[in-house]
Amino acid sequence: MKKQGFTLILFLVTSLFLLTQSVLAVNQFIFSASASDGYVETYSSSSSQPTLTTNKTFTIRIEFNDTLQSNLFVEKQSNFANWNGTESINSQGKVWTFSNVPPGNYFFKVLVGQLGCGGGESGVCANAVATLNVEVNPSITSITHLCDPSRAVLNWTAVPSADWYEVDRNDSANPLGYPSAWQITTNSYIDTTISPNTAYIYTVKPTKNSGLPADNSVSAFVATGTCTPLCGNSVIKCTPNNCGAPEYCGDGIVQTPNDDGQNEQCDDGNTNNNDGCTNSCLNAVCGDSIIRTGVETCDDGNVVSGDGCSSTCQVEPKCVFTSAAWSTSTTVEGNVVSLNVQGTNCAGQSVSFGIWEDDSTSSDDPVNVNASNAVFSGNNAVTTWIAEYQDDPLAGDPEYYFIAQSTTNARVNAQSGLLTVTQIIPPPQCGNSVINSGEQCDGGTGCTASCQCSAGYQPTSPLSVNCQAVPPPPSCGNGICEPSLGETSASCLQDCPTTPQCQLTSFLL
Repeated sequence: MKKQGFTLILFLVTSLFLLTQSVLAVNQFIFSASASDGYVETYSSSSSQPTLTTNKTFTIRIEFNDTLQSNLFVEKQSNFANWNGTESINSQGKVWTFSNVPPGNYFFKVLVGQLGCGGGESGVCANAVATLNVEVNPSITSITHLCDPSRAVLNWTAVPSADWYEVDRNDSANPLGYPSAWQITTNSYIDTTISPNTAYIYTVKPTKNSGLPADNSVSAFVATGTCTPLCGNSVIKCTPNNCGAPEYCGDGIVQTPNDDGQNEQCDDGNTNNNDGCTNSCLNAVCGDSIIRTGVETCDDGNVVSGDGCSSTCQVEPKCVFTSAAWSTSTTVEGNVVSLNVQGTNCAGQSVSFGIWEDDSTSSDDPVNVNASNAVFSGNNAVTTWIAEYQDDPLAGDPEYYFIAQSTTNARVNAQSGLLTVTQIIPPPQCGNSVINSGEQCDGGTGCTASCQCSAGYQPTSPLSVNCQAVPPPPSCGNGICEPSLGETSASCLQDCPTTPQCQLTSFLL
């Protein structure tokens, strides 16, 4: 008995503690990483830790699709310097942009909840946790063929975890490649042992002193031309395509084309890919998946607003559907009903609707005619639908629900409750010379205005528009009105006249 009492007290205390905690569904936010060359995401309920592999600028984002509690915080944990600590977060989520990240493997972990756990603890009392991995690869920043003397010049991003670099070169004569240089301690290399008119592929391998690779290798291609002298100047100069100064993207001069065959729109003489001129010497524009520092706060590769990054490449508040509901809970087939969606930060966005008949015994069925799209006006989007009746013999009248979904982001959606639709049953139509349910006759002999047989008449078998006369009782005609045998003035007038007949009851002699 004491053990049972202790168990009950423990249950009550535990329940009270759980009820006092903030509730946040573990699948309530999406943690994603994206760059122009990749995209991964994880849900907070997922145990997977996907990896984004990139060598470019990337972003980390938290997105919410559901209604949130107030006073939420996100605790950041990472092996990337300066991305740790706690900060507040609201329904718009958070976005962090990373540029010029040294090559390496990084993890980014977030814990979402409210501060503390009620016992004086510090940090976030996490209701939801998600982790992403980002692998930043080294990249070759430039590779050029120059003359005087003929040489290939390579530059690449430094790898902090590498002790030195190995450079391999392969060409048609050496398809498998061979080490062109060992134990290079800088992130650049000049190869002077190349032949003219030859295509070379160089592979850079960051390496540890143990001989093991420090990170992924990177490769790049260069084609050599023929270095020809300028006649009479006693100095040999060359580029792959002509004599004179080399022409390439990044030399500060706009060429159309340059020696690499590129038609340059701009050339700012640097390798910064986040300014007004890209590393391909093209004018930076919104929608090119490259975030221009100080101009753009995002660039998702399109110029469509409403998907978290506006048409001018500015981070915009995230559209969230807060509710979806029918204008009524019951209706009759053929009636017009409204489909209402409430949302925040969704003005001007288009919404599509899918209506389904809820079936408890098999899969749900789509309706025959769906509702048309709607556009948010303020915080509300409304469309209409003509209710239809799908026979559901096992479950009675059919019940329908709808799913509203953003046409620009399918993850933004909401589902309604159920709408019951009843069937129209037309009433009988007496007087149309057709026997309908509930009628004994219709307009014929002995038939009343309500399509029932009148006194002295009875329905035919099978039913017809006429009624037939009720046959007289067997004793009719004996001069005695016998109601117990079914005689009435209607069935046997001669025995039961409407005017009483004189009858002799006795006589005297």
